[in-house]
Amino acid sequence: MVLGWASGASCWSGWATGRAGRARSTVLLFLLAGVAAGCSPAEPAFDAARLKVAVWTDLEIPGQLDRIVAFLRQETLEADAVRPLDPGGQDQPIVLTLDAGLLERGRPLELMVTGFAGEVAMVERRARLSRLPPGESALAIPLEARCAGLGCEVGWTCIRGACERSELPIEALAASVEDLPEDPLAGVVAGRRVGGCEDASACEDGDPCTIDLCTDHRCSGDGWSGVCITCTTDADCAGLTDEPCLRPFCHPYGVCRWRSAPPGTRCDDDDDPCTVQCCREATVCMTFDVCDEPDVATGCDP
Repeated sequence: MVLGWASGASCWSGWATGRAGRARSTVLLFLLAGVAAGCSPAEPAFDAARLKVAVWTDLEIPGQLDRIVAFLRQETLEADAVRPLDPGGQDQPIVLTLDAGLLERGRPLELMVTGFAGEVAMVERRARLSRLPPGESALAIPLEARCAGLGCEVGWTCIRGACERSELPIEALAASVEDLPEDPLAGVVAGRRVGGCEDASACEDGDPCTIDLCTDHRCSGDGWSGVCITCTTDADCAGLTDEPCLRPFCHPYGVCRWRSAPPGTRCDDDDDPCTVQCCREATVCMTFDVCDEPDVATGCDP
């Protein structure tokens, strides 16, 4: 527990330097003055606060989302929480708990919630709060497919596919997760409201380049934003990308997608006998000079 000595240090400094022979009445007056000035040593400088962030998403798990990271920030201080997602089936809401710690609950705070797929930040939602109530509170945060890849300026966040101000009223907070409104994305896929489904046919959106899925009676899609090419074989997808470390293929749903080439796959694009190029992490085609540095392990396929 952090006590309020720091804020009242100037009030109590005279106590340590006072002379032993000072009259008792003078000491009593000094103590009363200190209490009147708000210098009680039992007064805490920070009230404990805890925020439970309840996340709903219409992104596909784990294909588009495999973990969620939340930060609660105030100037140079922050609290964070990480939640890996269950690839076998993830219940919603996905709850992350943020202990405010030394953050002052009576001052403005910024919440940032990011959904990741591997090392790629797929979607982000920000919320600026004027304060936090003491004890525990809860806030609903949707991570929407229609906001995937959309960046907003400072002070703004993506809501329903567009950048809007990130300030939230204190009334948006509930006392607990159970007191929050029901799933704000129920029956929504990529921003479109769709009823409960029995199979993928109920989720068809008419777009030949999206893959519509029905999981646990809920529609979801893969949020594809690349070039739209329909296909019957892998050969039909040859023009999808010219990146040497991406391999186009024909998805069973009849649309072209790409996958990363395995690390070590050769991606040579020149005739220089002194360079070797191969795919490494993050689908990067890296070049190694085997003449200048013959002992360096390239990790490239023969």
